[in-house]
Amino acid sequence: GAETALYGHVNQMLRYGDDGTKTTTDVLDNGSNETRLGLRFTNPLTGGWDLTVGGKVEAALRTTSSVNQSLNNTFGTGMPPFPSDSLSIVNDSVEMRYADAWLDSRWGRVSLGRGDGAARFAQRVDLSGTDLANNWDNRRSYAIRWKDALGVDFANLRLGDTFRTYEGMRTDRVRYDTPEIGGFKLGISRDNGRAGNYEIGLTWGLDLVADALEGSSQGSSAGSSALLSSMAADNDALKLRFALGYSNNPAPQGSDNLSNADPVDDRLVFSGSVLIPGGFNVTGGWGQERFQAVNNVKMKSNSSYFIKGGWRSGAHAVSVDYTKSSDIAFIAGTGMLDAKSIGAAYSYRLSLGEKLNLDTYVGYERYSADNKTGNQDPEDIDVWTAGVRVPFNVNF
Repeated sequence: GAETALYGHVNQMLRYGDDGTKTTTDVLDNGSNETRLGLRFTNPLTGGWDLTVGGKVEAALRTTSSVNQSLNNTFGTGMPPFPSDSLSIVNDSVEMRYADAWLDSRWGRVSLGRGDGAARFAQRVDLSGTDLANNWDNRRSYAIRWKDALGVDFANLRLGDTFRTYEGMRTDRVRYDTPEIGGFKLGISRDNGRAGNYEIGLTWGLDLVADALEGSSQGSSAGSSALLSSMAADNDALKLRFALGYSNNPAPQGSDNLSNADPVDDRLVFSGSVLIPGGFNVTGGWGQERFQAVNNVKMKSNSSYFIKGGWRSGAHAVSVDYTKSSDIAFIAGTGMLDAKSIGAAYSYRLSLGEKLNLDTYVGYERYSADNKTGNQDPEDIDVWTAGVRVPFNVNF
């Protein structure tokens, strides 16, 4: 029958940052998993049709977002990349994340409206249980600025300018996803952006319970809906998740400017995660962005990779991680900048009942950068976070 659910979460954190010149502690909305509210519904069609219609509307209800907040209590405007800073210390916003309708059948799903492109989550496969505190996208620290030894902004660069996101976009699109076959699902989408743009995504998942590993029962596959980590994972199971995403002729990241000012040719990204019995897990990924030639000059491709190792037991999860980016930020007159980060995280999930949980997390990241021309490097940046997420899902 028809089902309707009200869902969402509140995700707030404390962030302490040290850019080598000053230290600041702020109360922020965690931009890696921002506060949101949504309504989702599904309804099987009657009359012998083997079809189900569904849809959802979801909005981000941001308070002061970590994506916008520097250590100077100033904010960028719009979504990344931010062209300027304002002087406000409060930056609330509401953004429509989803206005999506779909039709499910045994032949797959067709979706229409504001939603995820087919390559959207290809960068976020993570079974560690610590992705709220530390993951690949660094949106908890996006707007913090690099400083030189004198405390001056280094080439006007932010952390977000030196760590790239390679996954697909969430935008107005039409999308088709195949049925799951042997744990595999394939999707393709086309949005309102540049001419000839499209996204392709491939996901695969497999779960083997402990006795299946001993040959006494069968394993079961898991589709793309299980890509994101769950603190409720069974530590006596072998879990594997992988995703591959390709975006052709995509729009500039985080911008409504669809001109060739940012002549991206394509993006390719891969991520995977393995959780073995006993709770030990490994997560990693790699992404690359290539550019179109402008006036017969082609910018150098940039790339990034991420690796995380962790352990989880019941409601507890710990991890360490490392990220390296190459040739992402360009410094006028000096060349390219490489950056890296190393960090650690801990998460704990407290069950408050059948429909309510409390996720707590702490994380640390040290960021450093290398000016490849041999000139002055920016100062290292240290970031500590401690937060809480309260998710909910009410069916009616």
